Amino acid sequence: MYKNGLLIIIAYLLLAAPGHAQEPADGRWLTDEIWQPRNQHATIDNSPGHSGGWPVTTEWGEDIRLTYFDDPNAHNPEITVSGDNVYVVWWYLYGDTINFVRSTDGGLNWEDNRRISELEMHHPVVPKIGASGSNVYVVYKGGMTYQGIYLQRSTDYGVSWLPTQALYITARNYGARPTIISKQNNVYIVFRIHIDLTPPGDWDYYFIKSSDYGETWCDTMYVSDTTASGLGPDLAMNNNGFHLIRGKNLSSAVTEILYNKSTDEGESWQGPYLLSDYDTSGSFWPQIAAWGDSNVIVSWTDYKYSPYAWTGDAFICRSTDNGETWSEPVQMTYFHRVTGTDISVDENGVVFLSYDDERSGNFEIFGNISLDGGITWRGEESISEAGADCIEPSIVAKNRTGHIAWSDSRNNPDPRWFEVYYDRNDLVTGLVDENERLESFELELGAYPNPFNSLTTITLSGAEGGDVSIGIYDITGRLVRELEAINKKGGEIKAVWDAADNSGRRVSSEIYFVRVEGGDYNMTRKIMYLR
Repeated sequence: MYKNGLLIIIAYLLLAAPGHAQEPADGRWLTDEIWQPRNQHATIDNSPGHSGGWPVTTEWGEDIRLTYFDDPNAHNPEITVSGDNVYVVWWYLYGDTINFVRSTDGGLNWEDNRRISELEMHHPVVPKIGASGSNVYVVYKGGMTYQGIYLQRSTDYGVSWLPTQALYITARNYGARPTIISKQNNVYIVFRIHIDLTPPGDWDYYFIKSSDYGETWCDTMYVSDTTASGLGPDLAMNNNGFHLIRGKNLSSAVTEILYNKSTDEGESWQGPYLLSDYDTSGSFWPQIAAWGDSNVIVSWTDYKYSPYAWTGDAFICRSTDNGETWSEPVQMTYFHRVTGTDISVDENGVVFLSYDDERSGNFEIFGNISLDGGITWRGEESISEAGADCIEPSIVAKNRTGHIAWSDSRNNPDPRWFEVYYDRNDLVTGLVDENERLESFELELGAYPNPFNSLTTITLSGAEGGDVSIGIYDITGRLVRELEAINKKGGEIKAVWDAADNSGRRVSSEIYFVRVEGGDYNMTRKIMYLR
């Protein structure tokens, strides 16, 4: 008996030792405890299509402070983007309110924040936000008569807000943890209902939707059982359905990550499917993103290799067949100090991953970017510049730009006091800056119209003649189209682009770069095609 018990303890210690479990075949030791795989997860870019092109760089800007509370305690910020409008909502603990702020110029400038929840609302917590067109939706758990699910709605880009809507309230079965997405006139919400009040309790997930901008809502539709409370959910949508991620207590001690999907507008749901490894360590804070016809990606925090009680590592998992099959979980960090993650993907398949990490003594916000749907990663970058605790990141991607908000304690003497901060990332190529010119030439490179939806005319003025090449490149530095230059009098060279590639196929709506080279000069101009 003693001998068998000793062997079990030794085996457990070997498996639990940080950095020693499931080591990649090719890698290196960073320290005595941290194993870093080489060129597999978050090191250098080895994605296809970049050989011979310009390198892609990412540029995070200056941190922007969004709140100025006398008694700061702002938590759980959530961010979304619609057109040039960026919206952030959060839970203000001291005021017991839901607050909102917006930018109308892509996050460069911000208006004053405001309360949007009713004064009569008790304990509104953890808001989620969605937006489409001029409509903005904020859903949260709160209480007026009873604890339930409430909605704040604006039809004018967040300028004014309609009276609070109670989406689900009963005297007995509480609602909690809603999440929301919207597209055109449709709004979709998943939330939990407390079905069984007998400890440990039974919370089931339900789905509701509106097809008239949130004016009216259908009856609740059953999604899945949770057995116990767990964590989550988060909801995403692509062209072929809804994708739901959540935590579930599979035992009294272990929470793992489960996935459900619906391909019939939420009428029925498939699953749940287990994505994280079912082991003796927990997995928490799942987030999900989806795009195209069949792509889904999930992130979460997993304690499997962590020696710490409350922090672990960021993990991801991918599906390319609309959730039918999934990759193995991929470990993205190796310091075991992550508490939460968020993930988002833009319409081009550029994935932005964020997480808070305490490796340096304070929690920092980190980001990582994949240009190929999560196959390879650029390498992590520190986003926050605080030197104080920065937690609870929320990230959204739009048109190859990442927008992120988080809770930040840098301005306050008490580390428990948090304000809301924001930053943005512009994904750009290593092409020469669009304003570059050589002093020996009076050159001007233009494109009109810009943005354009059919044809744009590219004009180079001040050229001295000779051979010139004009190329159109996408944001990854890949050559899309070679254009024929038309020489004009007075040193002016023109070319016309019809938004087609070298094979004659129409390109997708996004940012492109015009590159003109001739003699001793080269110039680049950013243009945008909108179909």
